[in-house]
Amino acid sequence: MWQGKERRQFYRVEDRVALRFTRLHDDQSVSSELARLSLHNRIMALNQELEHELSVLAEQSPRIHHIAQLLNEKLTLGMSALTMKGYPDESALKQTAINLSASGLAFDVDEWVKTGERLLVDVVFYPEGEHFSAIVRVIDSDTTGDGYRLRTDFERLPEHDRERLVRHILTVQSRRIRELRGVSGQGGPSEA
Repeated sequence: MWQGKERRQFYRVEDRVALRFTRLHDDQSVSSELARLSLHNRIMALNQELEHELSVLAEQSPRIHHIAQLLNEKLTLGMSALTMKGYPDESALKQTAINLSASGLAFDVDEWVKTGERLLVDVVFYPEGEHFSAIVRVIDSDTTGDGYRLRTDFERLPEHDRERLVRHILTVQSRRIRELRGVSGQGGPSEA
C-alpha cells in the first residue's frame, strides 16, 4: 500500500474507462482472486516474451514464424474457451471517469463502501481496449451529490502491471498535451 509522501511520487491523470468492481468480503475470496490474477499476470508476461521472440523469428525464418504464430493463436483460443475469464463481461462494465496513478485510482460509485474494504476492479482502457484487473483497498469514501467517491490503493500489484499502468498514464498524458497544442494552435497566426 502506498501512503504518505510516497503517494505523490506518481503522476495522476483523469481518464474515462469501462469499469466494474466486485466486493471481496473475506480473506478466502481475496486469496482466490490473487491466485487468479497471479496466473493471469504470468500468462501476460509469457505473451510479452513470446511476442519478442516471434519478432526475432520472423527475420530468421518467415515460415516457422507463421507456424509458431498459428500455434500461439490456437493455444490462446483454447485457453479462452476453457476459462472465459480473460475479459470481464462487457454488459457488467460501466463507462466511468477515474483519477488514475500507478499507486491507485479514484472513482464514483452508487453504493457506500467502507474504508479498508477490498475490491476486485476490472478496467478496460480506451482506445487500446486493454484489460486490467487488480485488487484495491478502499482508503477513503466521500459522499458526493449522487453517491460516493472511492479512493483506493492497489494491493500487491506486480511490477509488470504497474509498468502497464505507467505506460497507459503516459499515453493519456501525451494525448492531452497534443489536444491542448491543437486547441491553442487554432486561430493563431498560420505558419508559412
